[in-house]
Amino acid sequence: MLVEELENIRHAAPDDPAVIQSGQRLVFDLEAQALELISQLLRTGNQRVLVANDDHQRYVDFIMDSLIAAKKAKPMIIVMDNLNAAKPGESAALFAARGLVPAPGAAPAPRGGMGAPGTPPAGRAAGAGPGGQAGRGAAPAGGGGMNLSTFTEMMFTDLLSMIERTYKALPGRENRAMAGLSMGGMQTFTTALNNLDKFAYLGGFSGSCGGRGAFDAKTTCDGAFVDSAAFNKKVKVLFLGIGQAEGQGTKNFSDELTKAGVKNVYFESPNTAHEWLTWRRCLNDFAPRLFR
Repeated sequence: MLVEELENIRHAAPDDPAVIQSGQRLVFDLEAQALELISQLLRTGNQRVLVANDDHQRYVDFIMDSLIAAKKAKPMIIVMDNLNAAKPGESAALFAARGLVPAPGAAPAPRGGMGAPGTPPAGRAAGAGPGGQAGRGAAPAGGGGMNLSTFTEMMFTDLLSMIERTYKALPGRENRAMAGLSMGGMQTFTTALNNLDKFAYLGGFSGSCGGRGAFDAKTTCDGAFVDSAAFNKKVKVLFLGIGQAEGQGTKNFSDELTKAGVKNVYFESPNTAHEWLTWRRCLNDFAPRLFR
């Protein structure tokens, strides 16, 4: 595999013409190899599972192929969901703002599910980031809250069971990781910290349950860190990643966890903000730490 070429491509902007031109043949090669990899997973050895909360892959395949080819990361099944989980009667306004479901009252999308090229999805302003605000993953103004328990229920009831039926996934918490970016990071910590019997690796990329306000081990993240010794025995990696321009909240959270005796990894992406390059760098640092 052309590791150096992958390294250059994965750090470029998603719409950069140079990426399209230099990576065109390589992308086709990767697609063919991905199909072969899926075939191999169905036929052969057991694999570990990383559940990642993200609505776009954004070069995850390039990053992982490069890491695995360089023997820096172990092969694993990566399951990516978009957080779009709402029961009948629950508000889906937040997901509509992120372009994941039609906005309430919006005209039906053209056949194929998306508007004309260059047109933002319903409910999202042009140039807006994942949360309907430029470069941010927060909930949109005006409400439409996020029911974190619904995604957790869906993941355990439907998603993981489907993966374990379809692929030869290794059972047990030590063979599972969960990570997410922005709102996905908040969802990851909410789900995993309440289900440490199912996960041994946690990653928050510009998102977690801490970093806002004072830290108190008895109350922060619903008291998940009150017994640091017990937590450290269960969690093999607690990863906190952030862009340098995003402020000190995550660094402060990491420092407070360390003072409380909770082992954690802090990663700061230099000269980036709440953006894809931050999260690609987070994954590049996080993935090699898994399943060791």
